Amino acid sequence: MRDVLIIANGNHAKSLEISRDLQLSLNATSMSSRLFHSSSRASTEAFFESDEFRAKKPDTVVVLGGDGTVNSVISKMKGSAMDLLVYPLGTANDLATHLGITKQHKNQFGKLISEASANRIDVIQCTTAQSANDFVTVGGFGVGAVVGSLYNKLREKSSVFSFLGRVFKSQIYKLLSVAVILGSRKIVTSVEIQSDGFYGKIDICSAFVCNQGKLGGDLKVAPLAVNNDGLFDVLVIPAMSRLELLKTLVDLSRGKLSPSLL
Repeated sequence: MRDVLIIANGNHAKSLEISRDLQLSLNATSMSSRLFHSSSRASTEAFFESDEFRAKKPDTVVVLGGDGTVNSVISKMKGSAMDLLVYPLGTANDLATHLGITKQHKNQFGKLISEASANRIDVIQCTTAQSANDFVTVGGFGVGAVVGSLYNKLREKSSVFSFLGRVFKSQIYKLLSVAVILGSRKIVTSVEIQSDGFYGKIDICSAFVCNQGKLGGDLKVAPLAVNNDGLFDVLVIPAMSRLELLKTLVDLSRGKLSPSLL
């Protein structure tokens, strides 16, 4: 009997209801299922290190959440024999969208787990002096990272903002991007890039390390990226004015890559 672990984002209002429906769907296919409600990245990582998890590792992990919840699980699953399936319950749901998984697939998860073959996916690790973080979608630094960090802080501190995030979905990132670009004292960062195609110091507004094509719902940062080819794509937005940066983000959402981008 296949054992399935469901990890649900406990901060989402509908996660308990959806996880119970999913358990009923899985039980109908003679699979055993367990449920863990995550309150934070730290709680998820602690669960994977617990005696309870180590005593009975699942065959498949189903994540009910967004890309943040997925990445917290990926860091503990990489290199294992466990399969991963994602139910989109976040703001942008970039990974689920890339994989073609929608909320309409909920009642088909049992069939997907039992019949579909698992595909490998690349994991990118971003390291600093203080920490190491794994992700399978898009990461980076500069203005884009500031927007992501601000979103997470506001969501944790304000229930009103969390509600707005659920209402506006990926559009909330666009609103925050405008606020950060126009309101930040500094939008340019000096970095040193070392790669086969470019080497040197450069002033940038943002850099994206991409394992798939889209970020934040519809920002097309790497149209040719493939998430299982052993490579990652990098998009660099060089130093420019605030208005030019806003125009660049609009162009990216339309699939237009400016010649000024690296």
